[in-house]
Amino acid sequence: IQVQIKGADKHAFIDRQDVLQLIKQNHGEVNAAVHEINLQQIENALVKNSWIQQAELFFDNKNRLIVNITEREPVARVFTIAGNSFYIDSSCRRLPLSTKISARVPMFTSFPDYQKRMTAPDSALLSDVKTMAEYIAADSFFTAQVAQVNITPNRKFEIIPLVGNQLTKIGDAENLDEKFKKLFAFYKQV
Repeated sequence: IQVQIKGADKHAFIDRQDVLQLIKQNHGEVNAAVHEINLQQIENALVKNSWIQQAELFFDNKNRLIVNITEREPVARVFTIAGNSFYIDSSCRRLPLSTKISARVPMFTSFPDYQKRMTAPDSALLSDVKTMAEYIAADSFFTAQVAQVNITPNRKFEIIPLVGNQLTKIGDAENLDEKFKKLFAFYKQV
């Protein structure tokens, strides 16, 4: 079995052993005959894993099982008011924490309580969290400067810096480019 995992540039939450274990649990034995292995069943089982975005399985001309996995990449870690925590990816899918690794991504606190099905305002807030996290991660200065982002009760954002004790009120996730340019100019002058 040849396993290739792509998509996780910075963090690998699933590895070859995890994939092989999932394949074995779904009757993908190494010495089984090709016609005895249900590739569709194994693909479906693999994509049920929270960290696997896409799975493609096929046999090559040497009867090797080729497994191509696309892993989800977390963009933010979110802490709820109740103290629960989860990651989100670029599609705002909630991802569980891992016992193997902790991703170095922007951290957001005070998100409304974790629910299986989110309300429309919570979904919109999570989308704003993703937008803000991607903006921070794309800028090396703000990646180094932002310790965490608090979500206020009225669903606005406040940045707590790594250096200093000031609180920067950003508001909503609109016009981030303009807001962060002004913040950078402030840091540059101060």
